[in-house]
Amino acid sequence: MRRYLETVVHRLPWVVAALIIVPLIVGVLSNYLLGTYQATALIWVESAASPATSGPGSSTATADVYAGRMRQLLMTRAFRDSAVAGEIAGGGASLPGQVQHDALVGQIGSVDVVSRGANLIDVESRSRNPTLALTTVSSVVEAFQSNTVATRQEAVDQAPSLFQQQVQQAQDNVVSLQSRLAALPTAASADQRARLTLELGEESDLLKALEDRRTTAFADSATRLADASIALRVIDPAQVDSQPKVSPVDLAMSVIGAFLVSVVLSLIVIGILSRIDRSVRTAADVRALTSVPVVTTPRVLALHDNGWPRLARRVFGTSGG
Repeated sequence: MRRYLETVVHRLPWVVAALIIVPLIVGVLSNYLLGTYQATALIWVESAASPATSGPGSSTATADVYAGRMRQLLMTRAFRDSAVAGEIAGGGASLPGQVQHDALVGQIGSVDVVSRGANLIDVESRSRNPTLALTTVSSVVEAFQSNTVATRQEAVDQAPSLFQQQVQQAQDNVVSLQSRLAALPTAASADQRARLTLELGEESDLLKALEDRRTTAFADSATRLADASIALRVIDPAQVDSQPKVSPVDLAMSVIGAFLVSVVLSLIVIGILSRIDRSVRTAADVRALTSVPVVTTPRVLALHDNGWPRLARRVFGTSGG
């Protein structure tokens, strides 16, 4: 152990240099070895276009609601496949065949969706391939817009359908009451006839109200559908970095790993050097190598004055031969 510690002190400048230079080199090379291209698109969400999932009176920001919905869709295979199919059909992807499909599906699953404030959504994707990152963001944004419009279309179509069913039921009731009123015999009591007449009037009023609501629902549906198409606006289309970048976390992990590896390698190399080093530094080394008694030792012995001949000349005044 003493010999090992002496070697550490003797080689300390080289150890320090290794612990500084190696992590520095790894940090510089990380941009080329671990760097990825980031593609980003920015979406503006209209506040009045918040989907039904936000709930009445909800304090959740519109961007948070849509961002959460996009994250949920990204977890589904159906949405990823539809995004890839739309991108391939549009001729936007430039990767060949099955490699294109598999690469896009896998990359879409790693897309990051971040809400910025109340109305902005940031869609990001990182990849070693800049084209893949750009294509991924474009396909996700287009698929989400299409899905939003389709979902709104479905919700819009359901409201008139519900009113249509109620109107049909009211019409059937009116026809039934009219038939019953017409089928009353002449000898029927006035109370019975008045009761059916009253029911017919109430059902007719209900039918008219439902028809008015159905007409209003159709008009509202057309307006809501038009609003759905502008609910999401891409204010910054997908763009990709011109140079690869490494995330701060990856960079820190790389530098720390390089530092630890440098420490381990330095300890191993010092251990090897301490075993093969035959230089004489202390009186104990002299006694271990010779049977000559040590008369005196120098007060200061420089670290670079190693080797038996020079130490012998200083201690014994001989050539050391």
